[in-house]
Amino acid sequence: MSFDLAVWHQPTAAEEAARKYAALTSPEPVVIPLHPRAVAYHRELTARYPELTDVPVEDLGSCPWSCALTVAGDGVVMSLSWSAPDAVVSYVQELAGRHGMVLYDPQDATVYPPSGGVE
Repeated sequence: MSFDLAVWHQPTAAEEAARKYAALTSPEPVVIPLHPRAVAYHRELTARYPELTDVPVEDLGSCPWSCALTVAGDGVVMSLSWSAPDAVVSYVQELAGRHGMVLYDPQDATVYPPSGGVE
């Protein structure tokens, strides 16, 4: 089992976030260029928590990801295993704030603006 989180650089109202998330996770490829914030976010996130494909087989049990991260347009979508430590989720949110990105939790449709407050 896993749960998803997504970040993107544009401020988004709660009612728009579901559409934005759907666009980022659509099977149709995103045709806009990668935004520098999304690339920088992904680079810094995977420096601490490497992509699933970069984790040695013997360490897969400690990897927080349940599949590869998706960098599309101006966003990054992550699927975390339920056993991922709370510290990973905290870092995902902290990093979003540092990069001026919105964090979206599609499980309960919550939008966390970069300031850390809930919209």
